[in-house]
Amino acid sequence: MKVSTGRAEKDWYGTNKSMSKKWLPTSFVPHHLFDLPRDTSQMIIAGPKTHRRASRKVLSNKKERELNNWGGNRQNIDKPMRKIHIADKGYKLINEDQSGADALIVAHLAKRGRYRELFENGIKPHAYLALMNYPTELAKHFNADYIRTAILAPIAELPTLTFWGDLNKLIKSTDDWEPTKRFYYFGKKTGHAGNYGMKAWKLLTTICEETQGEIVLPTKEAERWLDNYHTKLFPEIEGSFQARVQDSVKRTKTLRNLFNWPLNITEKILESSDFWNKMYAWQAQSTVAAITLQAYVNLQEYIEYNDKDWHILQETHDSITFQAPEKEAEEAARILKNFIEIELISPVDGIKFRMKSEAQWGYNWSNYHKDKNPEGLRELVL
Repeated sequence: MKVSTGRAEKDWYGTNKSMSKKWLPTSFVPHHLFDLPRDTSQMIIAGPKTHRRASRKVLSNKKERELNNWGGNRQNIDKPMRKIHIADKGYKLINEDQSGADALIVAHLAKRGRYRELFENGIKPHAYLALMNYPTELAKHFNADYIRTAILAPIAELPTLTFWGDLNKLIKSTDDWEPTKRFYYFGKKTGHAGNYGMKAWKLLTTICEETQGEIVLPTKEAERWLDNYHTKLFPEIEGSFQARVQDSVKRTKTLRNLFNWPLNITEKILESSDFWNKMYAWQAQSTVAAITLQAYVNLQEYIEYNDKDWHILQETHDSITFQAPEKEAEEAARILKNFIEIELISPVDGIKFRMKSEAQWGYNWSNYHKDKNPEGLRELVL
């Protein structure tokens, strides 16, 4: 992936076209031969226990070495900073991620209940939690009678309400409201914390760190979110999903993801929140990681077998970013979609379901904004 420095852009091989013949047979092109600087990282295949790949710099920062301090962790770059990563001339970036990802897996690791119903009816848990936790605040910006109707409606009926589309858009838009009113974001973080046994103080600490101190909330607020989550909305999370994990860990010292890949627990079983956080998270995170890994391999094999001029650039746990010639970008996106949206089976009740995906495309790696980033990634409907 090329990094913009504000200089005039040239083609992928720089100004010397003959250079392409010299370097095409190898996967390595010396950095100094590119017209624009490139960014890179080293993927750690056997690092995380969840089958994820980690990312780190390629070379150390020891100054006595040539090409020192090269690369870095490129999986966790802030979205605004991704703007400097741009597609090569004549190419378009495609980014596809698993939609729902961990949460969808958790819904099928628990017995069928309201949580799974959300996915069956195309409703994001983040939006539903924002609605249920902040109806009064949302009513200040929407018809209060409609808000009450939505709260009382069975989940399966929500998409049929004439106003649901507009209400859903409003809830998602809260991500751009002032920090203490980012209700959609709070719903997202609550779902993650609730599924994996996170305590209120840890949830608020995570939010504070992620927003660089911009959002500081009282502990009682997070306690309210988690109490609603476990007792009023989704009792099957603790009663079915987490209970099954505890039983398997204590009885067999083994967990298996939806590909039947095992985690053999050799450490001492501790009755601590940190230990159980890891246990609750492992099945979903490792399943998502496995889907990404297999999609990555399948896409690369497709590229080589069909002699496609597509280049995989990055993998960030539940997403893959690559580039393709502009005229082939939609075709490329459809191919990756097929590799991501595979069929899975719930180990609880044998129900078959599919992972879903969302695609974006553009000319740099950051999100599209009509004024601030018109070249950024925008939604691609496939």
